[in-house]
Amino acid sequence: MAAIRRHDELLRLLIFQQPLSAAELREEFYIPKDRLQRSLRQLMSVNIVIRVDFESHTLYAINGSYNTLIQHTLKL
Repeated sequence: MAAIRRHDELLRLLIFQQPLSAAELREEFYIPKDRLQRSLRQLMSVNIVIRVDFESHTLYAINGSYNTLIQHTLKL
């Protein structure tokens, strides 16, 4: 739950617009690439966000098993 609260803006975006590439996420948040990558790694380490490789693209999405927990924690 701490990771969800810490990365709430990123998760809110992914709930409503997924999957997204790292470039698309950076466009939405205007944050440095290294900071975004660090956030994604932290969320992937606790299995909240998953990485999907599709053809030549790398996309990020929320692990469906955590939708209810994320929505409850973020009060969506």
